[in-house]
Amino acid sequence: MSVHSDTTSPSPRARTLEDVARLAGVSRNTVSLAIRLSPRVNPTTRDRVLRIVRETGYRPNYAARALAGRRTTTVGLVRYGSSKMQSDSFYDLILGGLRSALEAAQYDLLLFAPTRLVDSHDLTEPIVSGRVDGMVIIGTQTDRGAVANAFRQGAAIVHVGRRDFGVDVPLVSADEVRGLEEALRHLREHGHRRIALIAEDLSFEPTRDKVEAYRRSSAEAGMGEESVLALDVGQAEPERVRQAVSTMLERGMTAAVTTRDPLAVAVIRGLRERGVEVPGQFAIIAYDNLEWSPLVEPPLTCVSPPRFEMGVAAGQMIVSLIEGRSVESPRVLPTQMVRRRSCGCDWSPLDERGGIGT
Repeated sequence: MSVHSDTTSPSPRARTLEDVARLAGVSRNTVSLAIRLSPRVNPTTRDRVLRIVRETGYRPNYAARALAGRRTTTVGLVRYGSSKMQSDSFYDLILGGLRSALEAAQYDLLLFAPTRLVDSHDLTEPIVSGRVDGMVIIGTQTDRGAVANAFRQGAAIVHVGRRDFGVDVPLVSADEVRGLEEALRHLREHGHRRIALIAEDLSFEPTRDKVEAYRRSSAEAGMGEESVLALDVGQAEPERVRQAVSTMLERGMTAAVTTRDPLAVAVIRGLRERGVEVPGQFAIIAYDNLEWSPLVEPPLTCVSPPRFEMGVAAGQMIVSLIEGRSVESPRVLPTQMVRRRSCGCDWSPLDERGGIGT
C-alpha cells in the first residue's frame, strides 16, 4: 500500500533583491531596474521579475533603509478615479492640508496615477523601488484590495475617507454621521417632519453610514416608516432625479438631505419643473460645501467636512508611520453646519466667512 501525501511545499520567500534575482535568473541590478519599471529591461523579463516579487512576498527592509540614510523624505499620493459627482474641488483643500503638514515635516509629495502602478493596483511598488517612503490614498473608487495588501505587507499607508478594508488600515475621515444628524435636527427646527435622504450610491460606505444614522435619527424623533425615504439617484441622471422628486412629493416629503452638493442642485431643478420652490415650499441641506455652493440659487445650506484639517491629519499620520511613531486611528474630525437659504434660514452673502466662495 502506498501512502500519498497532500502536503505541498511552500512557495519560496524572498527577503532581499539577491533572492529575487536568483529566483528570476537575472542580476540584482536587473531586478532593481525592473521594479522601477525601467525601459532598459525588456517586458518579458520585467514581468517575470514582478511576478516573482508578488509571489514571494518580497518587500524592502524599511528600518534598514532608514538606518542607512536611504529615506526619501517623500510621500506618494494616489487618487483613485472618482465619479463626476465628486468634483476635483472637493479634494483641493484636502491636498492643501496634506502639503502643509508634509512641508512642516520637510517632506515632499509625489503624485501617482493608479494606472501607472504595477498591474494597476500594487501600491507597494513605489516604496519598494525607493521612490517614496509611504503612501496617502484618496478617492471615491479606492482599490480596497490594493490598500489592504499594501498594509499587510508592512507599507506605511494612510487612507483619507471611511472604507471597509477588512484590516485596520490607518484612516482619517469626517464625522459624517453627526453631520447628518445635525442636518436632520436643523430641518426639524424649521418644522419639517417628512425628510428624505437623496444619495448617489447607497452602497458606498460613507453613504451607508448616513442611511443608518438617518433611519436611527428618524426613529428617535418619533417618525414612522411613512416619513422615512432614502433614494439613490446615481450620477443625477435627469430621469432618476425626476422619479425621485415625484416619489418625494407623492410621499408628502417637505425637505431632503443630499449626500453631495451637485445632487442638491439637481433636486432643486427637478422640484422647479414641478412648480415647487426651494425654500418656500421645500427645504434642502447638502453635504460637501464646495466652493460654489453659496453661488447657486438658492445658496446651499451645507454640512461642511473639515477638508483642510483632514489633509493635515493625513500628513501628520503618514510621517509618524514612516518615522516609526504610533498613530491614533481612525482619526474622525467634526463637521460644521453652514446655514444659507436652501433650508429656509435668512442669509446674506456678507454672512459668508471670508466672503463669497471661501
